[in-house]
Amino acid sequence: MIWNEKEIREEMQRLDKITGKSGSELPIYFDNSQRKLGCFWPKEMEFTFSNYYFKDDEWSIECALDVIRHEYAHYLDVVLYGNCGHGRTWKMCCGIVGARPERLYNDAQDEYYKKKHRKEEALLEEIEMISKKYIKGNKIIHPQFGTGVILGVLGSGINRRVNILFDDSVNKEFSLKWIDERCKCC
Repeated sequence: MIWNEKEIREEMQRLDKITGKSGSELPIYFDNSQRKLGCFWPKEMEFTFSNYYFKDDEWSIECALDVIRHEYAHYLDVVLYGNCGHGRTWKMCCGIVGARPERLYNDAQDEYYKKKHRKEEALLEEIEMISKKYIKGNKIIHPQFGTGVILGVLGSGINRRVNILFDDSVNKEFSLKWIDERCKCC
């Protein structure tokens, strides 16, 4: 995802609702820093974010959100306690807005999210292929309930479920992946 001012403000508006403050109304600027992901400037009461990271579509959404929340926590710390820096009150503000209370960006955290997203994408691709086998009207054999007729596939993404009507008029829903692993198509 490529981030712009609109997306950053939307996250800050969500944080404003949590805190009762108005950080989303402050100026937001972008620079090309490769060393700083973001910054809150207390004297100017404004935010700066790095185009180098926020315009990189390979950078994880979770890391971008953490940077936004990190900088918002600095704003909140100034407004509530008059403090700047990464001290005790800033860490408390991180807890309020859901930022990791760590001073520096962590490449390992970003790699964790990238790996997680690759795994989710692979699973979604697998689910897409599996779902083509389970069409309304097809029959399956369930290990406990016996033969049933598929009434439809419900939901979307990796959370798809199969709605099945069994011979004894019992209607059940099962996860698509579970059905595919444990049942037989007729």
